[in-house]
Amino acid sequence: KLKPSPRPYTTYNVFFQLEREYILQHDLGVTPDFEEVFDPSDEGYEGPPLPPKYRDIVLSIDWHVPGKALRKKRKHRACHRKISFVDLSKNVSASWRDADDHVKLFCAQVSDISMMKYKREMYQFKKKDCPAESKNKSHSSIRKSNTSSKPKRRVTPELRPNSVACASTAGSNIFPQ
Repeated sequence: KLKPSPRPYTTYNVFFQLEREYILQHDLGVTPDFEEVFDPSDEGYEGPPLPPKYRDIVLSIDWHVPGKALRKKRKHRACHRKISFVDLSKNVSASWRDADDHVKLFCAQVSDISMMKYKREMYQFKKKDCPAESKNKSHSSIRKSNTSSKPKRRVTPELRPNSVACASTAGSNIFPQ
């Protein structure tokens, strides 16, 4: 059975991916050991060029691809042990607050491109996943299957205690106390 595509990264998720690698490589001196390295001129990448701040860092080829199933598996190795996730998150959120508009625009564009691709894939998924007979059901058969034998009771303003019946009687209660 087909599986739906994973939801795309938000603007902040894209920023987090970039800033994480920037902090690890630039600030902490961690050397990346990706099997395949990201190249913005690669035809599989549909986004804008990286902002100047991030052009010198090494990124995984699929840094912008959401979902673990689609990403390339990395070799099992010990983590960098240079910064905890909590501290990394605090640093990234502080960088997000101070990020210039060019960086935020880049992240938004990558996120928007991913969202458009996701919507196209979901449209195709829903189109393939829905059997033809479900499209041909009449509205009356759908309505009948969704209703119970017991009619639903509507509560009108006149039946609610302490409610205002209409604008002309505003301020007066229907049920005196």
